[in-house]
Amino acid sequence: MGWRSPRRGKALGTAAGELDWDRPEPLARAVAGVEKAFLLTPISDQLEGLTRAFVDAAKEAGVRHVGKLSAMGAGPESIALGRQHGAGEEV
Repeated sequence: MGWRSPRRGKALGTAAGELDWDRPEPLARAVAGVEKAFLLTPISDQLEGLTRAFVDAAKEAGVRHVGKLSAMGAGPESIALGRQHGAGEEV
């Protein structure tokens, strides 16, 4: 996992991290010691699975709150990307 900007994260009282979504093993390291996380997933037909993997790792690490960037109108009746975001919200 490579850090995007440790200096900016430190100034904001947080840390920014970058994940390789093709290698889920670093997820546990990314959420270790974290109380709150903000999840911004890549646009992918695997969005629900990526979200689930992150949330599972966060639960295991004891993360208390995960905020996720979704899409307006996300849900089962939406277009494909909206359906995927809606499923991610359910996770």
